[in-house]
Amino acid sequence: MQTFSYLQRSGYDDRSSLIRSVLAALILFLYEPLTTINPYLPPFIALAFWRIVKSQNVNERFLWIAYIYLFEVDHALPTLFLFFSFLFAYYMLQKSAQIILCVTCQKFIATTAVYLSLLLAIYLFNYIFQEGISLQMWLVGYYFLIDLLLVVFYES
Repeated sequence: MQTFSYLQRSGYDDRSSLIRSVLAALILFLYEPLTTINPYLPPFIALAFWRIVKSQNVNERFLWIAYIYLFEVDHALPTLFLFFSFLFAYYMLQKSAQIILCVTCQKFIATTAVYLSLLLAIYLFNYIFQEGISLQMWLVGYYFLIDLLLVVFYES
């Protein structure tokens, strides 16, 4: 019998977070190429943004950053295209968090800011470089709705 049984270290936290991170990495890196093949699979951009901003686990943040980089490379987007979009969305989220304290409202604002910043960046990129990144707005709306549902309902 231990005198201070409440002082026992639990190896569950470190081990489970590492196992979850490795499992999530495998799933994400197998899922991402499927988004290129099948356009109806959403890319989870807003979910990646929310997890990068709100996660306390460094491994999870690194995983989502690697996923975003893989998404940029796989979809032939310019380097750091999503990074600057995320910076704009993060700025919008921080400004709105000062006013709105409702977490669900912040999730809605974050998802909307990510997709609006992406659309703005794509239109700006097309205008400056006369590049032809084509968009189907119904597909972007579909991605937005799926990401919104995932971030608001699934993400704790």
